[in-house]
Formats: sequence, structure tokens, C-alpha cells
Amino acid sequence: MRVLSSVFAGLVVVFGLGAAISAEAAREHAATKSAAASRDGQRDLRAHPHADRSPRAASVRERRSFEGRSAAGAKRPVDFVAERARQAHVEALLEGRHGSRSEAKRAHRANASLRSAVARGPSVSAQRTSLSVPFEGARSDAFNGGRRSIARAAGLHTAPDPLDLNSAAVLVQDQESGRLLYEKNTTAVLPIASITKLMTALVVLESGDSLQELIEITDADVDTEKHSSSRVRVGTLLTRAELLQLALMSSENRAAHALARRSRVGLTAFIAAMNAKARSLGMVDTQYSDPTGLSSRNVSTARDLARLVRVAADQPLIRQFSTATDMVAQVPNQQMFRNTNRLIRSGDWEIDLSKTGYISEAGRCLVMQVRIQGRPTTVVLLDAFASQARATDAIRIRRWLETSDLGRSTS
Repeated sequence: MRVLSSVFAGLVVVFGLGAAISAEAAREHAATKSAAASRDGQRDLRAHPHADRSPRAASVRERRSFEGRSAAGAKRPVDFVAERARQAHVEALLEGRHGSRSEAKRAHRANASLRSAVARGPSVSAQRTSLSVPFEGARSDAFNGGRRSIARAAGLHTAPDPLDLNSAAVLVQDQESGRLLYEKNTTAVLPIASITKLMTALVVLESGDSLQELIEITDADVDTEKHSSSRVRVGTLLTRAELLQLALMSSENRAAHALARRSRVGLTAFIAAMNAKARSLGMVDTQYSDPTGLSSRNVSTARDLARLVRVAADQPLIRQFSTATDMVAQVPNQQMFRNTNRLIRSGDWEIDLSKTGYISEAGRCLVMQVRIQGRPTTVVLLDAFASQARATDAIRIRRWLETSDLGRSTS
């Protein structure tokens, strides 16, 4: 027993010495590593004096490094699977499957011509001229309100575009000669949002209804399609002329709806008159289902809208109301309303007619008759991803026309 006790005690001493030596070695290694890290840190700090050296920043850098390595080592998904998923998503948007079944059926019928245009593929015929002016806004997939615009989902933004414009459909036309100066996807049938209100104004003025008649805003004028807000409160009394200016200048939906509802023929017949007027103007790919543009079933093409702009510009009141910078209205308290087109407010454009539009399915839209180098020019921009983007497109087009020799006739 004494022998065994001596052996056991010896083993304990040996293991104890080994542990102590290992601990000391570990401390020396850690100290060496810490000193090296400190030296590296000092070098980095001298090279990048403003870098964040906090533990949290180090953790973020380490996590990003790990994620980068993981992403680099991950296998890419099979292309045809991703393509099938993308096509299914586009078809769902075009057929309206994001809504109720009844909404899907209506959207399917309304967008039949759009699907036909998409099947033909994006088309472009443009002056092969480039600009040195950089695009002033970041590109985006334009998920408007959580839903991709119809043109972007259909891939129309990928069409060749020498001017690198953000809008999916573009038309620029010399109004005196009728010559098309620039076009992209001009036959694609797309939602047009509040560009609709130009046709609403035309039908109002041609109806012969008194512009001085007082019209009351009622619950029937409240938006139940998109649930958009409005400063024109229920119970407001305004003249037909005031409502017309609010609709054209500030794109007030309740004003446009009240104009149609209180027409001498009633709302249903008013919308029918809008469609009849479109047919008479040769707008063969245009369809209206409401007077405000809140419905995505209000569709048209850039070519059709160019016709509408030319006819609407012949109406002095539409020109005046659509290009006013602001107005004061009792709604019922006194409030200032401003023009939704920032180019009008900038003061350095000669704009004879203007109308903006936006719903998520249509993106940001803008139509204008503008004087460039003294010549009336029609500009149609459909489905830009932001208000700034459509304004930038217009600026780019104007600079291009001012600096390019297009041989526009002066006769």
C-alpha cells in the first residue's frame, strides 16, 4: 500500500508540473498574439486613423467576412428554376392574382392588350446619341408600395436606350411637324394613373356644364380603390372650375371624381364619354374605367397619350390650370395647393401643358407640351421609379434636344 501511495503521489506531481507548464505556455502564446495584434492595430490605425476599432465593429467586420466567404463558396441556383419563378411572378402581376378573384378576372381582361405588347417584346427606335450628363438618381427595382410596377415586372426597362432614361416608355415628338424624335416602348399598353385626368378635363369642358356651379364633395368621392388621402374634405363646396384646377394641377382625386359624378349625364355615362372621346381621337389602345386614374384598368400607350396631349393643349383652360404653380382653396378651411410637377415650380421651363401620375402599378408618369428652343414638343414618360427620376429624364431629354442636330424643320 505504501508503494502504491508513493507511485500515485508521484503521478500527481508530474501532472501538476505539466499543467503548470501548459498554462504558462498558453499565457506566453496569448501575450505574443496580443502584442502582434496590437502592432497590426497600430499600423492600421496609422493608415486609417478614422476607422472604427470598437469590439462591436470588429464583430461586424468578422461577420461580414464570414458572410462573404459563405457567399463566395455557395452554389448558384439553377438558372431555369429562377427564370420560371420570375415568369410566374410576372404573370401573376399581369393577371391580377395579387387581389381577389373578381379583381383578378377584371385585371385579366383589362391587361389583355398589355400581355400582347409584352409578347412582342420591348422595342426602341431612337437617335443613337449619347449624353455626357450623368444620371442623377440611383437605379431601383421600384417596388412601389410593396408591389412591382407592371412595366418593370414585364422587363420593359431593359429595352435599349441611348439616353439611358429611367422611364419604361418614352415618346418625344416635334408637335409642329409631327416628327418622332425619340421613342421607346411607345406601343406597350400600360396603366397611366392620373394622366387620366386630362381626358376627364376634356369631357368636362365639352359637356357644356357651368364652370361656376357649386359642387359638394361627398362620401361617394372618397377613394375606395387605393385608399389614398386627400385634403379636400367631405362636405367641401367648390365651383366646377376650382375642382377642375385642383384635379389638373394638384391631381386631387376627389375633385376629379366629383366632376364626373356631378356631370349632367352621371358617372357611368361620363366614363363612357371618356372612352368614346378616346376612340374619336384614334387612341385605339386606351381604356378608361374611372375618372381619376386610381384604377390600374385605366391603360394607354405613349403614342395614344401624345395624341391626347396635342388635343388637350388646344384647350386654353387646361393649359392654364395644368401649369399653374399653386392655388388657394377652401376645403373647407383655407389651404394652399401646389403643382405636382416640380419642373413647373423650378421656373426655368416653358411648359404649355403638364400632367403627372402615380399608382404602384404605373410607376411615376409625366406628360408635357414643352417649348424647347422655341418649338412646341410633346414629351411622354411612363413608369419611372421616382418623381426625381421622371424629372431627370425630362431634363436629360431637353439637354439632348438643345445640343443635338436633329434637323428639325423650322417651316
